[in-house]
Amino acid sequence: MKARWRTAIDFIVLRYFTVDARSLGWFRICFGLHLIVNLYDRTQGPDGIAFYTNEGVMPNHYALFAPAGDKMWSLLFAFSTPSEVQIAFLLIFIVYVFYVIGYRTKLAQILVVICFLSLDNRNLHLQNGGIVVTNVVAIWTAFLPVGARFSVDHLLRSLKNRVETDPASLNDRAAMVQSPTSFARLAFFGIVFNFACIYFFNFAHKHGATWRDGSAFHWVLWQNRIATVWAAWLRMHEPSWVSPLATRATLVLEAGLPIWLLVPLPPKWPRRFAVLSIFLLHSAISLMMTLGPFSYSMMAFSLLLIGPDDWSIVSRLFSSRRRMVVLYDSTHAILHRLVRVVARLDARRALQFADSRAPALALAGELPPVFLTGSAGAAAVVAALPLGALYAWPLRVPPLRGWVDQLLSTPPSTRDVSDEVGDETPAAKFKQSVQRVTGEILAAGFLVTVVTQLAADNWAIPDRYRLRNRPEVGRQIVEYLRVPQGWSMFSPDAPKEDGTITIDAVLSDGRHIDPRKQRPPDFEPAFHGPWFDDQQWCDWDLRMRFDGNRHLHPHFRDYIARLDKHGSWKQRATIQYFDVYWVNNAAPAPGSTQPYNITKQFLFSGGIHP
Repeated sequence: MKARWRTAIDFIVLRYFTVDARSLGWFRICFGLHLIVNLYDRTQGPDGIAFYTNEGVMPNHYALFAPAGDKMWSLLFAFSTPSEVQIAFLLIFIVYVFYVIGYRTKLAQILVVICFLSLDNRNLHLQNGGIVVTNVVAIWTAFLPVGARFSVDHLLRSLKNRVETDPASLNDRAAMVQSPTSFARLAFFGIVFNFACIYFFNFAHKHGATWRDGSAFHWVLWQNRIATVWAAWLRMHEPSWVSPLATRATLVLEAGLPIWLLVPLPPKWPRRFAVLSIFLLHSAISLMMTLGPFSYSMMAFSLLLIGPDDWSIVSRLFSSRRRMVVLYDSTHAILHRLVRVVARLDARRALQFADSRAPALALAGELPPVFLTGSAGAAAVVAALPLGALYAWPLRVPPLRGWVDQLLSTPPSTRDVSDEVGDETPAAKFKQSVQRVTGEILAAGFLVTVVTQLAADNWAIPDRYRLRNRPEVGRQIVEYLRVPQGWSMFSPDAPKEDGTITIDAVLSDGRHIDPRKQRPPDFEPAFHGPWFDDQQWCDWDLRMRFDGNRHLHPHFRDYIARLDKHGSWKQRATIQYFDVYWVNNAAPAPGSTQPYNITKQFLFSGGIHP
């Protein structure tokens, strides 16, 4: 009986709580790069000034005076001018870089959450489902050891805790891995469960007519605010079978993902199906729609599902076909330290190491030798590392080449092996245990918060089962961390109408210009889509049409009035006055390519009208 219980517990831990260390490292790199791209998207062109400075549509003092939500906080509230905000963005970029390379990873994980939430809260009117999903990913993975592999931290820990005293010991790469190959963590179950619920409720809420008759995909293609160039082409050449197929494929993938993520079977194939489904679904979405960070955060999550069998396949596919022996003077202190680092970076096992003072055995083998005595040898060794060609070329550039030649030709210094030996102390192990227990407790609290919020936010749950009274501490956590759990994208129906902001400004030379786009105002934009506005302007423009957001119009008006003073202004005239409209349209029905029912809604004016 005990054996059966032990087998059952082992299966549950393996299926729902265990994540591969390499998957954690690969996730960190990809998610961190995604955060860097998102930072660029937020600040490119005029967006940095428009949305994050006092010269834009939402000054920080007004964001605090009339908050868009409860528990408003942001480090960016301390930065007002464009130059100050540029400094803040630079600091956030540095945090993201440290996260990508895995330096002081646990601190970087916490700072990533703070930085991303600061960007979110600075102008909460721009929050969308993609930003919430990114918050969810960043917070859940803050409890996971994402620096366990492919990180500077792991490299430094390995150098400290295992010291190779001769070239032969450098050839035992498996012994250099100083952390477990996998981790069992409650946070991994938490993020998998959370994403299973995201897909389930997105599926459950899609019960409208457009999803039942298969036309939802067609209507989405005609959302000019978010349509890509590929959507623009497809909708003009749309066969009758495309929308029903894509609509039902979306429903099938969303319905299947909770099963693959939670089905009680050995994890190998369910996780593979989940990764494949996520990439199929979100690659198609990102190809057709601009939805901010949504699809990319979902795909980044899926990288956590890659298992040891998958990594074995990757290892076989990318193992080095070209191997060599590196000959170096092992008594040279600098060289030996450098070679120890190189050995840890040699993930493809392309290199073997031997002492150049006794090269006979190495030279007698079949592998070609490389003498590490100058920049040419160093460049050849670096080029053999994963993606080495990308960072080996500087070693061939004359200034750096001369410095490397000088460094490697200096007389060898005596190496004191006793100074290099290190091991994890009992105090360090105790600190790790305390951090592990604390992390598990916090993850458990966050899991309870997410479950209660899911039970309250999703109207697919029958009223008699929906949670009405949540614990106050849970509500506070959700609001401070911006993780609402209502998931209903394009639900219950796909939208059948669209619209955008059109500004009709009169310049000092009499011309009519839309000052944001610096071209004549377009009052029939539906015929000239997609509009290729980025996600922030899409969300901002959509909110401007609603009466509840009229209090935002004065600062939007001031921003428009200042556009002729920006460095990007190309007109040789100034803005005299302007009118701002919301221009709406009905999307063409299936079988048609002509939008109709174009209406113009006046929002506000600016400047001095004659």
